[in-house]
Amino acid sequence: MRVADDSRRPLAGRPRVWLGLWILLAAWSGACSRASERPGTPPKNLLLVTASSLRRDHLSAYLYGRPTSAWPASEEERRQARALALDDLAAQGVLFADASSGSPRQFPALCSLFTGARGSVAGDPAQDQPLEAGAATLAEDFRAAGFSTAAFVAGAWLKDARGLDQGFENFQWRFSDAAVLELARQWLEEAEQRPDRPWFVWVHLAGGDPPHDPRGLPAVPGEAQGVLDFSRLFSNPAYGGSADGSLAYLSKLARGEAVPDEQDRARVIDLYDGEVARLAAGVRTLALSLRNLDPEGQRWRDTAMAFAGINGIELGERDPRAWGSDSLALTVVGVPLFLRHPGSLTGSRILAEPVGLEDVAPTLREWFGLPSPTRAPGGLVGRSLFPMLDSYVERPFERRPARWEITGTTPARALRTREHSLLETTTAGGVRRELFDRVADPDERHDIAGQEPARVAELNAELQRMKFHGARSP
Repeated sequence: MRVADDSRRPLAGRPRVWLGLWILLAAWSGACSRASERPGTPPKNLLLVTASSLRRDHLSAYLYGRPTSAWPASEEERRQARALALDDLAAQGVLFADASSGSPRQFPALCSLFTGARGSVAGDPAQDQPLEAGAATLAEDFRAAGFSTAAFVAGAWLKDARGLDQGFENFQWRFSDAAVLELARQWLEEAEQRPDRPWFVWVHLAGGDPPHDPRGLPAVPGEAQGVLDFSRLFSNPAYGGSADGSLAYLSKLARGEAVPDEQDRARVIDLYDGEVARLAAGVRTLALSLRNLDPEGQRWRDTAMAFAGINGIELGERDPRAWGSDSLALTVVGVPLFLRHPGSLTGSRILAEPVGLEDVAPTLREWFGLPSPTRAPGGLVGRSLFPMLDSYVERPFERRPARWEITGTTPARALRTREHSLLETTTAGGVRRELFDRVADPDERHDIAGQEPARVAELNAELQRMKFHGARSP
């Protein structure tokens, strides 16, 4: 993976005279707006795709060994801009190698994404608070700017929107990803009858959530007929055990009633990877539908795409009983994130700076020239990521480590820099702090707190300084 050192700017290494020349040219042309700082053509529409329980280290876009988010494409398809697998979309934009969710659970994570705030989260899912009616959401901002706004969301936990429907003229829930994708396709076709009005569409997919039972998808129109069986895509046909990826089996693992051997664990991972591939295929289908709205693909060229996982999932690596999303392990809070619009985000890049889902809303607001909300949310407030991208104007960017806090009967906190991770858990037996070297041990398997007491003290002090000051869940 080619990771950019984003402490460098596009003009670094050039004589200062060039920077002065660009400024003079901008002033001479009267280009004083934010759009004048962007190269190319700004986008007109926004497609936001989010996904539950999607581990970035199980995406081939993040160099996973299996082609979970890839799809074969011919050279002709690439010339026609029809190579739109998740890997292709990420490669055509800016991918964030160290993005994190504000919560191990989906609802608080989505609240963070839509409001631009990251706060403490309750340890018990039943204590998740609905989004406050007074919160300024991304959808409300786009609607106020004249955009058509629509949301199509899947997953049992989103049947009650609890405030996430704020700002959407059209908000529809379905249980399955396939039904949601079809609703989105139909809405986009209808929106094509009103080409002068821009739109903001949010599609949420729940394919990574348990149970891990990937179903087949029918072929996309124009491709070979048949159903691709994702349950067999990566599985070992010789396996004859009981690991079936069902909720009943995963619950037994979590309770310690079943202890998986390597073959059992491999079987569940095979099924999970099939789910990831199925989800990625759905994203490709949606992108193709948008690309094919008009013969020249103009609507697709006019559309910016943001893709984000909102949480990950443990697959038994840390503990044989850890098969879910209830910890601050990197496999749970580390998420995929990329932005794509070749017309204005020129050049593909991979950025290593730690960023969070709370940074998505400020970034999209700046990208589309929307005003920042006047109502300041609690907790850590997100930053626009545009100073790290290819703006022609040098601007400051607040660099900071990522931080999490879970409250309740078993509170936990974590802080991650580029180089280290500090995880703190509190139980009846006291406080335990674990330290991991993210460079030598990217999977965070080997605790080196005993070898690095000074580093633990330094990061713990930073953790204290970044306290959320009692901020409630967004």
